[in-house]
Amino acid sequence: MSTSNALRVLVIGSFPGEKWLYARLTHLIPPAVWEHVSALEGARLDESARYDLILARSSDAETIARVWPQALICEPMLEGHAIHLTPFRAEQYALLKLVEQQLNRAGGTAFLGTEPVERFDVLREINYILGSRVSAETKLQQVLNAVTQLADTDSAAAFLLDQERQFLDVVAASSDCHGLIGQRVALEASVIGQTVYHSQQTTPIVLSSFSQPLAYYGMSDVGLRDGDEKLLPEGKAGVMCIPLAGQISSIGGILLYYLDQPVPTLEEATTSLLEIIASQTAIVIEDSRLFSAAQRMAEQMRLVSEVSREIAGIHELETILSVIPDRLTGTFGYYHASVGVVGPDGIEMYEAAQRSRAVGPERFHIPLDGRGIVPWVARRGIVHLSNDTRQDEIWLPGKGLEASRSELTVPLVYRERVIGVIDVQSEHLNAFDRDDISILEALAGQLAVAIENARLYDENHHQRQVAESLSGISRRIGSMLDVHEVSETALQELKKLLHFDVGMIALLNGDQLRLEHYTNDDTAVLNTIQWLVEKSPLVYQVLRGQEAVLIPDVLEHRLWQKVGFQHPIRSWLGVPLLSRGKPIGVLAIASMSPQTYHEQNGELLFAFANQVAVTIDNAQLFEKTEWRERETRTLYEVTRLLVTLDEESIPASVLNKLGEVLPFEAGGMLLSGDPCRIVLNARRSVTEAGIEQIEERLINAYNAVSGEHLERRSVQRRVVLLDSESDAQPIDRLPARLSAPLLIGHYAIGVIELGHSNPVIYDEPELRTLLTITNTTATALENAHLYAELMERAVNLQMALDELAEADRLKDELVQHISHELRSPLTYIAGYVSLLLDGAMGEIRPEQRDSLEIIATKTQAMARLIEDILLSERKPAEVEMNLSPVNIASLAEQAVQGVRAACEMVGIQINCESDQDIGNVMANPDRIMQVFDNLLGNALKFSSSGD
Repeated sequence: MSTSNALRVLVIGSFPGEKWLYARLTHLIPPAVWEHVSALEGARLDESARYDLILARSSDAETIARVWPQALICEPMLEGHAIHLTPFRAEQYALLKLVEQQLNRAGGTAFLGTEPVERFDVLREINYILGSRVSAETKLQQVLNAVTQLADTDSAAAFLLDQERQFLDVVAASSDCHGLIGQRVALEASVIGQTVYHSQQTTPIVLSSFSQPLAYYGMSDVGLRDGDEKLLPEGKAGVMCIPLAGQISSIGGILLYYLDQPVPTLEEATTSLLEIIASQTAIVIEDSRLFSAAQRMAEQMRLVSEVSREIAGIHELETILSVIPDRLTGTFGYYHASVGVVGPDGIEMYEAAQRSRAVGPERFHIPLDGRGIVPWVARRGIVHLSNDTRQDEIWLPGKGLEASRSELTVPLVYRERVIGVIDVQSEHLNAFDRDDISILEALAGQLAVAIENARLYDENHHQRQVAESLSGISRRIGSMLDVHEVSETALQELKKLLHFDVGMIALLNGDQLRLEHYTNDDTAVLNTIQWLVEKSPLVYQVLRGQEAVLIPDVLEHRLWQKVGFQHPIRSWLGVPLLSRGKPIGVLAIASMSPQTYHEQNGELLFAFANQVAVTIDNAQLFEKTEWRERETRTLYEVTRLLVTLDEESIPASVLNKLGEVLPFEAGGMLLSGDPCRIVLNARRSVTEAGIEQIEERLINAYNAVSGEHLERRSVQRRVVLLDSESDAQPIDRLPARLSAPLLIGHYAIGVIELGHSNPVIYDEPELRTLLTITNTTATALENAHLYAELMERAVNLQMALDELAEADRLKDELVQHISHELRSPLTYIAGYVSLLLDGAMGEIRPEQRDSLEIIATKTQAMARLIEDILLSERKPAEVEMNLSPVNIASLAEQAVQGVRAACEMVGIQINCESDQDIGNVMANPDRIMQVFDNLLGNALKFSSSGD
């Protein structure tokens, strides 16, 4: 086959085992289709040339990708006797699988087939579009074009599950099914949707296969539901579904339609290729969704922070209420936005001055007891989301807003009192989701504080000064996105407003409080703070009541009398940190003098705490967003790392990556085996006692999940210290632990254990992340173990083959030796018999001549027997027959004459009778004589005297 259709290969640089690698590549890939340059730097490369596969070191990959963006770039590694390719980009995994299939076939010609080249072109095109920055819909449209070629159909459509996983949305379709785009089907009303929703694989599924269009049947007759009818074009008889199963869950599917025919049976190679395409497409779209959601959330949090800073500097209530609707439409892109303030006569609404499609004044009035979503939320103080206003009983269209299809209204709550609402609307169905609620709730908290601050500012001059101070503090901390930095700065700024000797901020972490920051390092003070956070019911009274708790003199308070140790505190004031109507922590100050605080201080501290709470909440949301983005990136990197088949390197690689997404001061992985081994990573500040604590937990956890009784002395241990020398406080105990088993099915092959000195650092998200990583790690370890066993068996088989070859050689030598030793005496016997027959040693009598001739004949037979032994060791093709005309009767007479003397000695009479007209036949006379001798010898052996 011509190499014009071959995959072009370029090899850049040198690699470990280079000589063997090039020899192997030359065997697998014809030299005509690959080139080699010694190094990237200084090489004269033809950038206009087309290369499909480029083998290079990972350090050169980025430079190469800029020159040949569509090429499959891999770093080759020798693992045993195999070439292992590691792709530079994860989205090229499908291309790699096809190339490896070709490389693993026998002979280099398998690399040149037209079919592999065509499939490579299809995968390369898909890889290119999946790696581009176009929308998911465009990517799916391109994928459909490729899938229809492979599946032998012109009709196809692709759908995705919505964010809430309640509906299927058709987002791409072939030209003849273009009318399906935009269709939305409820998940519960669709068999197709349920099939995809529960699928964990990308194996194609035949949903219906008939010779007549589905219109001839009812939906229930073909195993489908009425909701599926929206996903089926007219005239189609066969339907196949390829689920798009991502790493986390299924995200949608591809439907292939067949006109007036059942679904054809696809080749195994085609099915495999479709699965690879679906899996790669699902992972890319899933990652894109996660990344886009994280980016969108981060950007909106940033915008909330900017708007919060802007309104924090505005003191006039009218200005605030005019700015917010404009920012909601201009900055966040909402179709229509308005803000309302609850007053004694109803709700005063302020609309956006720009980009609003409402007709009428920018300010209008709504009765508090009137109809509609806005007064409903204002009366109840809870969020209301309507993603289909036509189906919402309480929805009432505003003037000029009759086209609104979605509406989201969030209350402005201040100290459990609804003071207003934020209302946004869209002309699209299902326009809002949980992220929009979170954003508006965060903004509502800021806005409620800003409105209340503005009201306080208007009430009196003193309160105006306080509001200005709070506004300045809000500006200073409003842009901060680090929780600890916000807490530290907040207490510093609070000192400018109120006197205190001790200040603290404690934040809720689940059901427990975590001390975030405090201002006094005195031992007695610190013990008191820890008592407040860990044991005292005071802070929980603040959280439950969601109001200020003032204790003018702690010596007169019954709860403080239970402290049980000496402390310097005399006055205490605590307020809740409220955000989005929920407590997220406590802000408390204390004085070493009694009667320091009064009710006005409580009100001021409460207002200040609300400012701080919203900023802390925003910072926590931002940290969670960053954490999710980091978690996604780490999971992706862990997946790339675990492509290796080196079982020894997996534990260290996984523990190193775990440290990037899950905090731990000491952690380890226990792997079963003979012997079991433990790999531990620990900071230098962790003492040997802390390391032994992790080791003991690993062993106990493994015994619990495996049912074995593993002891510490039977385990090999390796400890890696993570950082350089440090003066940090030594860590002896790690009270926080996070543990997950490494399971293959129901069989435990190991355990991962993490520990930290902060007892409340781990929660459900960290556990979910660890479980995801352990599942991937367990699979990688099992694959590496199976690969190692396979390589060991291959070595054992090779050794056995070598031993058989040696035994065969020794046998040949033995046969040659024996044959030589037998031939030597026969040569002498034949020679002397020949001399006697020729009369060289004197005249012989006739009867003597007959006997000597028999001896000569049998000597020749013995020589032939030795020759047969040698021939038996030759291959059949090496044996020559030496055919010639032979008289069978004459040979029979000679054979009888040779045994006549032996027969007479035992009293057996032997005669030879033959038809003299038999004539000659083509045969080997020596072989025929050997047959006669064998027959007569056996007859003589088993015959009695007188026969």
